[in-house]
Amino acid sequence: MREVLKNFLLVCGSLIVALLLLELGLRLFLPQSLNNVRADEYLLYSYVPDKMACSSRSADLDFCNRINAKGLNDIEHSYNRSRPRILVIGDSFIGGIIGKEDEQFIDFLQQRLPDYEVICMGVGSYSTDNQLIWLQTEGYKYHPDVVLLAMSMNDIWDNTVKDLFIVDASGQLQHNVPLRISPVKRVAMACAARLQVCALAYNTLLQSPLIIRILHQVGVSNIAADSDAPKFIMQSVPAALFVGSNSQVDAAWNRTYMLLDAFASYTRLIGAKPVVMMVPLREQLFPADDNRSLALAGEQGADMARPEELLASHLGDVGVPFIDLLSVFQQHRDEGMYYPVDGHWAVDGTRTAGGYVADTLRGAGLV
Repeated sequence: MREVLKNFLLVCGSLIVALLLLELGLRLFLPQSLNNVRADEYLLYSYVPDKMACSSRSADLDFCNRINAKGLNDIEHSYNRSRPRILVIGDSFIGGIIGKEDEQFIDFLQQRLPDYEVICMGVGSYSTDNQLIWLQTEGYKYHPDVVLLAMSMNDIWDNTVKDLFIVDASGQLQHNVPLRISPVKRVAMACAARLQVCALAYNTLLQSPLIIRILHQVGVSNIAADSDAPKFIMQSVPAALFVGSNSQVDAAWNRTYMLLDAFASYTRLIGAKPVVMMVPLREQLFPADDNRSLALAGEQGADMARPEELLASHLGDVGVPFIDLLSVFQQHRDEGMYYPVDGHWAVDGTRTAGGYVADTLRGAGLV
């Protein structure tokens, strides 16, 4: 028995030493982006308030932003307003750790609309379902005059894979929150916020649809991964979005339309004007014939503007203004609008988007 205990302690000690060496090696030679979010029963996850959130995607793309006391990637904003407000809700293009604190989309929008207070409610990897609940649980408290929902192309598919909403027997969209967050998930997220080893393991697992599917089946993950998912031209962007229709993409569009209708209704309910914009993919700036990602997905006859056209048509039917950035970005496609490493906006991209959106809002009489 003593020998068994001795061997057990030896194995445990060796494992601890190995993990410590791996942690040191990662910190020195291959630093990981530590997790900047915490588990949330209503949103799946949210930024940790009052924290310096950092992201390192390459040697020259290493940024840190201060998350404010309310969990926004922004300066502090009181719920009490002293001037008109624009609330901007989106994903990492709006509130991600993708640039310097004074070079984000909201900074350029604020510069062009100085009479308004622009508030950033973007959170990395949020899609329309997260964003709607974020507005309903936190955004309304700021009493906005305009709520600008910034959609990304991956939102359309991602709206179908989370447990935040369900469609009932009558075809109506219903909240499915609060969610049960697994203790395993809470511990994993907390560890990934502190240790390089945990961050490496956590981020690696999130890249595997098989692992995500297994974790969802055993109740650890609230995100599903379809074993029969369509071909993607990039993460969560089906190639079929640009071609025609199939049952999977049609279902994703229908769910997205329902969420957008709910967004518009709620925004009007709180006395604000709803506006939607679409963030163009870098791949959309070039003709379909030159798009290697579409070719690899085996798609022919693609229309790179098709998602914007469908979105504009639906929003027009429900009276929601739509800001289409695709044409203006196509005009500047060779000017370094995106970071090559991951396809997020570079400074020229955020500046162009902020200026164009401000001019469009003003020209349409929305501000």
